Amino acid sequence: MIIGQSLRAVPAKSPLGRAIGIMFCAATLGVSACGKPAMSARPAAAPTATEKAPAIHLGEKFKLFSKVLGEERQYWVHAPPTYRGGRPASTSYPVLYLIDGESHFQSAVATVDFLTGLAMIPEMFVVAVIGTDHRERDLTPTHSTKGPHGEVNPRIADSGGGERFERFLESELIPTIDSAYPTIPLRVVIGHSLGGLLSLHAALKEPPPFHAIIAMDPSLWWDEQVLVRQAGPRLAKPDARLKSIYLSTGALPLDNGEDDMEGRAATQAFAAILTRSASATFRSKFEVFAHANHQSVAFPSLYEGLLFTFDGFKIATSEVIDDTSRIDAHFRRLSEKWGVELRPPQRLIDLVSYTLLFEMNKVDDAIRLLERNAKSYPSSAAAHDHLGRAYLVKGDTTSARRCFERVLELDPSDEDARTEVVKLRKGQSSP
Repeated sequence: MIIGQSLRAVPAKSPLGRAIGIMFCAATLGVSACGKPAMSARPAAAPTATEKAPAIHLGEKFKLFSKVLGEERQYWVHAPPTYRGGRPASTSYPVLYLIDGESHFQSAVATVDFLTGLAMIPEMFVVAVIGTDHRERDLTPTHSTKGPHGEVNPRIADSGGGERFERFLESELIPTIDSAYPTIPLRVVIGHSLGGLLSLHAALKEPPPFHAIIAMDPSLWWDEQVLVRQAGPRLAKPDARLKSIYLSTGALPLDNGEDDMEGRAATQAFAAILTRSASATFRSKFEVFAHANHQSVAFPSLYEGLLFTFDGFKIATSEVIDDTSRIDAHFRRLSEKWGVELRPPQRLIDLVSYTLLFEMNKVDDAIRLLERNAKSYPSSAAAHDHLGRAYLVKGDTTSARRCFERVLELDPSDEDARTEVVKLRKGQSSP
């Protein structure tokens, strides 16, 4: 049984904060307050003193009873901005799974949305796997009662349930996500500390359930470095479905003042194995953050790990502006590399079209790209809005009105589109 509910952040109440956000988006990405590239120079209206700010929607909370674990488990889902739930999907997305999701969900969502907004990584679903009081049981691949210094720790007496937890992920959670959302078989898992240990253990399986691993200061000291001992023979010839492993650690002492020498040594030993395992289809990176420790290393690792995982995804506007066919060629190569179809992101087409439309006056070229964007992302209100504004520049008010009417079908709350429809029906158009 799956139970869902909305997951929201506290709404921003400050008009000044909203104004700063508008200016930041417009200056850096050319986007409007509602997240659309600013296809016109019309300034956003300032909120009135009595205006109630809407909540910021981060995702949905769900509960799933696991037969494998014999208990109810929670997970949270953040959807890509171009995904519209309940509508036929013409686009499918990768999935990012977060171990210890309650600790990393907000930072991961912010990082993913920031990087996808710059078209540096693909849009993706973010699935946070929420932990319980039995963290040591679920995230350890073997049973051990020894801590990082060899001391006996009675609090981890129930350790060793990692393989059962992986079965829950593989046989229950992943199929649930794949059946509920339009996904492609491109799965990334992120784990920190013991979560990183479990993520790396999953990488050693045949076949691996995930295609890329981001292990943030993983607890590789566990059970006298059992995973380090297992990794050599298992990664001598990595499974072709495993594309990359990103490994990180912090150089600073723990928050309690201890120097995590055992953990760092184990991580370095594992990194050396990864270096020896490099091939034409598998790559890895080990990064030490000089100004972070075990606790704080997670945040920079999210950013750098995602950039490494999707290295080569971004293509600069300057590379394609004179020949937009290079966009298709670029993403064909990426699709061949990953073994799945990766489409040009809506944001990339928006940015290229904006340059063609307003800086180079190539209106027809911009419209051709935006028409394809609307076809690739038919449930995206923004894609139809941008196409409509390009039609306005060309003077094609009939096509523009159809676009804005489609925007209202997708998002009845879009007052900008409603205003344009009213004007166009009266035979007017925005300057």
